[in-house]
Amino acid sequence: MIRRRRLLLLPALLVLSLAALVAVPGAQSKTDAKPTGKPIVIGGAIALSGGFSAYDLINKVAAQVAVNDINAAGGVLGRPLQYIPEDTKSDLSVGPTVALDLINKGAVALITQCDFDYGSPAALVAQKHQIPAFSCASSPKFGAQDLGPYAYDVSPTTNEEGGIMATYAYNTLHARTAYFLTDTSLAYSTDECKSFMQAWQGLPGTSIVGKDTFSNGDPSIASQITRIKSLKTPPQVIGLCTYLPGGPNAIRQIRAAGITAPMFSGVGIESRDWFKALPTLSDYYYLGYGSLFGNDPRPAVNKFFKMVQALGHKPAAVSLSLMAYTEVQLIADAIKKAGSTSGPALVKALNSFTNVPTITGPVTYTATKHYNYFPVVINEIEHGKVILKGLVQPPKKVPAPTF
Repeated sequence: MIRRRRLLLLPALLVLSLAALVAVPGAQSKTDAKPTGKPIVIGGAIALSGGFSAYDLINKVAAQVAVNDINAAGGVLGRPLQYIPEDTKSDLSVGPTVALDLINKGAVALITQCDFDYGSPAALVAQKHQIPAFSCASSPKFGAQDLGPYAYDVSPTTNEEGGIMATYAYNTLHARTAYFLTDTSLAYSTDECKSFMQAWQGLPGTSIVGKDTFSNGDPSIASQITRIKSLKTPPQVIGLCTYLPGGPNAIRQIRAAGITAPMFSGVGIESRDWFKALPTLSDYYYLGYGSLFGNDPRPAVNKFFKMVQALGHKPAAVSLSLMAYTEVQLIADAIKKAGSTSGPALVKALNSFTNVPTITGPVTYTATKHYNYFPVVINEIEHGKVILKGLVQPPKKVPAPTF
């Protein structure tokens, strides 16, 4: 086992004070001027059933929290927001039908699934109808270059995730040899490991001792584990780029095989309780957009998760829900700036955003840059319990995005 040390984060440099950026959810200035008139519709082409509902069901609640908050503060242009979610059933072929139905119901913007592969079909329909589409896809591909000028990503990108994981493994875990296991079933996990490896190779004295692939639905990764155990130089960190629901199965098999090297994964693996089935799991690190357990250094984030729990009647399972709130914030801000709900006017407003405050951090868009870099939290699972290691900013050198 390589030597590890506790992360000491300098608050002035690495911890953002969100209170200085945006009002705490639920604490925006209330007004006696109630929004009136025809509601401004935001459509949600999201997975309310099927595998991706693990992410999108809570995003439905989070988006409604944002709508309630904005309406309590007077709405947008004096009108109330209305959020209409519809089920894509986690089916790529259903997304376009749902998107078109929402547009026919008057949606001026769409929130799509939190994934490039699954969110793109709905976004392409929005593109055709000149309606802005948002996703927490964590991929720069969900933007102007790959989908068109009406597509915007709100999550920290895979290239940021890769840079953060490589930097932390190098500086804090003191790792110098790495092995990468890539889940190739989504662009998200494939791009994440590509960026992780690129950032890793840019650090002095590092080496990649092996790399392999698997698919999220694979029941066994026995052959990959055999290859890890046969390496002449054992890895000091394992980059495991995957997501729910198949990722935990790979983690269980790796640890059951006696491989104890620290493992690192991105936001896609995050869930409130999957690790409870592995009570002895240790030395496992993963990223999140905020701490789910009330100890995030940003008061606005802790307040947000309380409101999500109150509205949804259960705690948020994933921090992706922060991005759903952000998406509604950005849509509302674009409408205010444009003074209109016209799609072309909203795009013009969005592309002029410079450090616009949101719950997750300042947002800047241009005509060609429809993604952002935000702070993320690093969590460690130690003996089956989650330990918050800190809130970190993206490293100065982030691997270039791939389109």
